Amino acid sequence: MSFMTRRRGIFLAVLAALVVVVAFAVTRFGRILPVGVEIRVTDEPAPKPKSGPASVSVMRIPLGDDPEEEAEPADETPESQLVAAAQAGDAARVAALLDEGVPADARSAGFPALHRAAQADAVAVLEMLVAAGADLEAVDRTGHTALARAAVFGRAAAVAFLLESGADPNAHAEPNDQTPLLALLFGWSLGQSPNPAGIEANEEARLAAARALLAAGADPQLAPQLLSPVMMAASIGGEIHTLLLGSAADSPERPC
Repeated sequence: MSFMTRRRGIFLAVLAALVVVVAFAVTRFGRILPVGVEIRVTDEPAPKPKSGPASVSVMRIPLGDDPEEEAEPADETPESQLVAAAQAGDAARVAALLDEGVPADARSAGFPALHRAAQADAVAVLEMLVAAGADLEAVDRTGHTALARAAVFGRAAAVAFLLESGADPNAHAEPNDQTPLLALLFGWSLGQSPNPAGIEANEEARLAAARALLAAGADPQLAPQLLSPVMMAASIGGEIHTLLLGSAADSPERPC
């Protein structure tokens, strides 16, 4: 074995170890990056005299519930009132505002009413908004659909309703590129320690949501960025890891 071959082998081994460490830190110690991450790895030949061909970067992505985020001015428009009522789970107020002509897809601070209702597990409000024509595949400012928003907060009832209503179980968009299943697992990992968003790792609810997503066709091997749900579940362990491993074995791996 030549010196260059040995050197390349050592480099690749170090790179692999670095990726594993970063992935583990992201999933296991989410409190270090309190509201989200994005990891990018490249392995393209670098022109000399650069010393290495690979790079790893981690970027914080807000969930929109971090008290450290810059506060936005109060918005008392009918649209913002609908979003606030949806987040509060106030079905009577939501119904009144919809009757007054406020659009079901109303947004406030970058979040649609549907997403806030999903986050609150307010199924009665979700039913009203969907019936009024709210877009199931609309994304909020973080790149989450309403289904992914419900998943990241572990809202099993909202996840089940949105799936029954036709939400895409594999949807993902920038900046976070989290599918609903990835969002569920990220929230699970984040909820294992105190976090600014107040996300909890309710195991029973998250397992119910995971089963609903898998039954609807969520792909446990789909990795829009570095981590697939199966990889992320490995850091959590327990029943969720077993569940995703079994599902992954039953479905062929597909490209992102």
